[in-house]
Amino acid sequence: MTRLLVFVLAVPLLAACSSEDRRSGDGGGSDGGGPSDAGAAPACPAEPPASGALCSDEGRRCAWVRCETEGAVTATCISEAWTVETSDCGDFTCDLGTGTTCTGSQICVARIGGAFLVDCQDNPCGTGAIEESCACEACAGAECTGVTGRTVSCNTCSEGPCP
Repeated sequence: MTRLLVFVLAVPLLAACSSEDRRSGDGGGSDGGGPSDAGAAPACPAEPPASGALCSDEGRRCAWVRCETEGAVTATCISEAWTVETSDCGDFTCDLGTGTTCTGSQICVARIGGAFLVDCQDNPCGTGAIEESCACEACAGAECTGVTGRTVSCNTCSEGPCP
């Protein structure tokens, strides 16, 4: 039963969209992090927005970890306005169904490739927004397939998504 559960959880993460569709950034390639993709979602704001501030990327979820000042901040674009939640930087459970618990300043890293492995790593984005331009470093050479909140997904299959 455990193997089936892992497979069922991993397949939607890989099949959601093509790797180019999952790339985020400012669309202009100005960060030097790779080719420009005019269709890319806008980058998360450098600073957490005020709750109720206007946004245009429906469903976009951004996160910042600033344990010394604000805590863990998550902003989600809902109905063209940011909804902002702040929590302390205590331990948290990765939202991947594995029960993996990380410390407040870490991020969850999901490695999907024949197996579904989740671990915790130091946040490579520091106090900036947790997004692909920095968070994908956690994939250590594997294809970064997306960043959602405090979770980075990595495809560890050698040739595209695993069957």
